[in-house]
Amino acid sequence: MELKAVLFDLWGTLIQDPETQSRPRQLWRAGNVQAVLARSGIALTAETAASALFAAGAALSTLHDDGRDLSASGRVDLFLSQLGGVPELSPDARAELQEAICTMHPVYKPQLGDGAAEVLREVKALGLGTALVSNAGFTTAPTLRGMLQDYGLAAHLDVCVFSDELELAKPNARLFQEALEGLGVAASAAAFVGDSPHNDIFGARQAGLLAVQIGHRSALPRTGYTENDGARPHARITSLGELLPALREFAALPAHRPGTPTLTP
Repeated sequence: MELKAVLFDLWGTLIQDPETQSRPRQLWRAGNVQAVLARSGIALTAETAASALFAAGAALSTLHDDGRDLSASGRVDLFLSQLGGVPELSPDARAELQEAICTMHPVYKPQLGDGAAEVLREVKALGLGTALVSNAGFTTAPTLRGMLQDYGLAAHLDVCVFSDELELAKPNARLFQEALEGLGVAASAAAFVGDSPHNDIFGARQAGLLAVQIGHRSALPRTGYTENDGARPHARITSLGELLPALREFAALPAHRPGTPTLTP
């Protein structure tokens, strides 16, 4: 197998989202939602707003596991459905609510994963195509694209595919195919690295890619816990620095170009 491209997951792979970041972001989002609805005459306690957001997030994860997603507007509807009986909002109020739900304050953004920029640079230095294939949570593609720019990752990604833009989610093979079509590469000549056994590994294998799971087996990801024959990776790594050595066991990679950095596992 001659490898021509490497595709990456975002959350849990190129970025990490510890509770020290995610919890303040959840509270910030709930406060924004509460304020937006208050301006429309809808009074919610902070606890009610946070609970509705949590329930909507769980419902969104269930959709993802089934290969589906919603637009940014659909995320607003999903949240409102958790409240029940809320009066119809004006277009301006809906737009405000969508911004409150689907954006992310830079202070609360997740952390750049160790070695993320370095591994992307080295993959590019080998002449391989690169792509991001990501399921979006509440934070949708426009904000995530800006985050990739801020972290210096966007310049090293040839294609970015986000679930909210297609209203489909990993493990749906269509997301992987969209990235492959953008790269002009066949699935048989590509690898995908991600952390979730179901969304990432099962999805990538069903789409015909070489599948690499990042993370210790003893530290399973928050979603996609079930591992079956279709969700077993071809290779496991514990850090991005181990990716290229792992790929070389399964695929022919171009020779390293002189003068480019080399990652240390």
